[in-house]
Amino acid sequence: MKKKYNYFLGIDGGITGALALVIPSEIKLVFPYEPNAKDLLNIYKRIVAREGNICAVIEDIWINPKQSFKNQRKYIETFFRHIYLLELFKIDYQVKPIRTWKKEFGLNSEKRLSVELAHLLFDNSEKFLGKLIKDNNEAEAVLLAEYARRIF
Repeated sequence: MKKKYNYFLGIDGGITGALALVIPSEIKLVFPYEPNAKDLLNIYKRIVAREGNICAVIEDIWINPKQSFKNQRKYIETFFRHIYLLELFKIDYQVKPIRTWKKEFGLNSEKRLSVELAHLLFDNSEKFLGKLIKDNNEAEAVLLAEYARRIF
């Protein structure tokens, strides 16, 4: 029997990233973050404090060879902090390559499109998301949460 989920978590990882918690057609929380283990732990505590089952999609690691080794290391460390916290709090999750989840929405690498689509899909997006390209992490976290809703 398929498990029923009340909340869907999207995780746009990276050196800086965002987490978004949604229910169908409504954004509940958006957390931009810096790669700080204590901050991430506190964000996850706020998320799991909600009543109901949560599932998540986290974007898979993609290493840019143009990034410095230090930034690549931070990126990988942050990814595995997320995995650790998902396991710790017993949140069902899937790791998805960027191309896989973006294909679901007809997106490419253009950040502006992710921001626009997140606003189109969620009526309450104005409360949580900006409209600038710099708001891409938050928008992609929302889209990853919506992707989780569609696949779980």
